[in-house]
Amino acid sequence: MVQFLGWRSIFLVNLPVGLAGVWLTLRFLSPSEPEAERRGLDLIGQGIAALALLGIIGTIIEAGSSGWHAPITVCGLILGVTAGLAFIVVERTTATPVLP
Repeated sequence: MVQFLGWRSIFLVNLPVGLAGVWLTLRFLSPSEPEAERRGLDLIGQGIAALALLGIIGTIIEAGSSGWHAPITVCGLILGVTAGLAFIVVERTTATPVLP
């Protein structure tokens, strides 16, 4: 496929899989009650989760080139762990948690 159509053609493989997924969803998934399932967004929880992931993933990426004792790595690890703990606290106290 790549030899005849180029490397971008590998993304065409996803097309039938995606169409099958849409068809299966429409075929077998029943619509939920619009008012009964409606929940608010927990923007604070989502922001803290993103910050935790940023800190942890950034630490893993930076540790390879800077080392585990570099200030940027240590700060990223502290940020990730602190935000992760804050996420747990916020999710236990909010009315509409990201992870119920």
